[in-house]
Amino acid sequence: MDLVSQGDEKAFGVVVKRYLPKALSYAGKFMGVDPDEIVQETFVRMWKYAPLWNSSKGDLTTWFYSVLSNVCYTALKKKRKKQVEIELKGDFPREGYDIEEILMQKQRESRVRESITYLNEREQKMIILKYFEGHSDKDIADIMGTTVKAVETILVRARKKLKRFYKE
Repeated sequence: MDLVSQGDEKAFGVVVKRYLPKALSYAGKFMGVDPDEIVQETFVRMWKYAPLWNSSKGDLTTWFYSVLSNVCYTALKKKRKKQVEIELKGDFPREGYDIEEILMQKQRESRVRESITYLNEREQKMIILKYFEGHSDKDIADIMGTTVKAVETILVRARKKLKRFYKE
């Protein structure tokens, strides 16, 4: 990353190649947000702010997830402001498909998307890193710049909120 901070495009290509799959996976977990646009904006910001990179403040992975998370949350905030309704995707099923089962699945997917939005940004980020990305509590603490104990506490609180949401 030191080379990237000096404007080395080849070095930045290596960073993009290394982090692209992780970025697409993480951004894809934010239901309803186009991961391609999120990832593109993330790498644009990383390139733009590369001269400010300081390896003494943390490692590249931590900075990468910080930038990616901020881009995701910005996109989610814009989407919430527009109050876009979730629509059923795809064509109507052909003969032989159980329309009730398809509608129930769409309803469950919508409920999961909705439930995550009731968590605060920090809780959302930790839930996604833990349960969708498979990071350990220590990894999450490093990425989020906090302690393992704080991660454990926030995850417990987030799970309780999700349970309450599903009981309603």
